[in-house]
Amino acid sequence: MQTYFFHKAYAIGFVIILWLSGYILFGQDQIDKWYTILIITMVIGYSHYFIGAIYQWLSFKRRPHPFKNYVLFIIFSILSIIFCLTFYTLNQTQILAFGIIGYFMLHGYYNEITLFQRQSNLAADPIGFIVPPLFLFGLAMLAIGHPSWFFNGQLEFVPALHEPFTMQTIGFIVGAVSTVIAIGVCFRQAIVSVKYRSKLIATALALIGLGVWAATSRPINYMFIFSLLLLYHFVVWFLFFFAEFKNKAPERLPAYLVLHAVVFLFFSLALTKSSIGILVSDTFLNSPAFLLATMIHITTSFMSEPWFRKFFSV
Repeated sequence: MQTYFFHKAYAIGFVIILWLSGYILFGQDQIDKWYTILIITMVIGYSHYFIGAIYQWLSFKRRPHPFKNYVLFIIFSILSIIFCLTFYTLNQTQILAFGIIGYFMLHGYYNEITLFQRQSNLAADPIGFIVPPLFLFGLAMLAIGHPSWFFNGQLEFVPALHEPFTMQTIGFIVGAVSTVIAIGVCFRQAIVSVKYRSKLIATALALIGLGVWAATSRPINYMFIFSLLLLYHFVVWFLFFFAEFKNKAPERLPAYLVLHAVVFLFFSLALTKSSIGILVSDTFLNSPAFLLATMIHITTSFMSEPWFRKFFSV
C-alpha cells in the first residue's frame, strides 16, 4: 500500500518540479514554457506508448491464444488509425483532442484499479475509483478556452483555431457536470463507508472548493492540467515496472532502462538541425501524431483488462 501512494507522490512531485523549473527558466515567457513542457510530455509519452506496446506484444505469447491476441492488437490499432484519420480529414483535430481527453481518463480509471490491486493486494472498489478521473476530467474541460489550449498541429500556440465561445461553453457544461458527479459519488461513498467516512466527507468538501474555484476562475491553465494528467500516468507506470523488475526479475531491469534511454536518445535527434533531426521532429512532435499514438495505446491497453479478455476469449 505504501508503494502505491509513494509512486503517486513521486509522479505529482515530478510535474510540480517541471513547472517550477519552467518558471525559473522562462519567467514570464509563457509560450516557450508551454511549448517546452508540451514537448517533454510528448517525448515521455512516446516512451510509455512504444515500450508498453513492446512488452504487451511479448506478453501475448504467454496467453492461451497468442495468435488471436496478435490479430486483435493489429485490428484495434488499425481501427484507431482510421478513427483519427477521419477527424483529420474533416479538419476537426480539436474535437478529436476533446474526446481523447475523456478516453484517456477512462484508461486511467482502469489503470488505477490495476495499480491499486497489484501494489496493495487488496480488492478495489470500482465506484470509489470513479471520483479522481471524473473530477480531473472536469478540470480539463473547465480549462478549455485558456490560451494554452489553442495550439495547432505544429505545436504553435495561436489564437482560437475554432469559434472559442462554442468550445468554452461545451467545456464548461461537460466540466461542471463531471465535477458535480464526482463530488456526488464521493459523498455517496462517505454514506456507505463507516471506516473512512470523515476522510471522504473532507475530500468531498475539498473537491467542492476546488471545483468552485476552477469554475469561477476559468479558464484555468490547460497546459498544467494536460501535463499533470499525462505525466502522472506515464511516471507512475514507469515506477511500477521499475519496482517490479527490480524486486522480481532484476535481470530484466537493464533492458527496461536501456529501452527508455534509446527512446530519449532517438528524440534528442530532434534538437539537432540535421536532416534526421528534422524528420524525427516532423514525424512525431506534432499534435496529430501524438493523438494517434495515444488513441492506439489506450485502445490496445484494454486488451489487458479482465473484461476484454473474457469477452474476446483471449
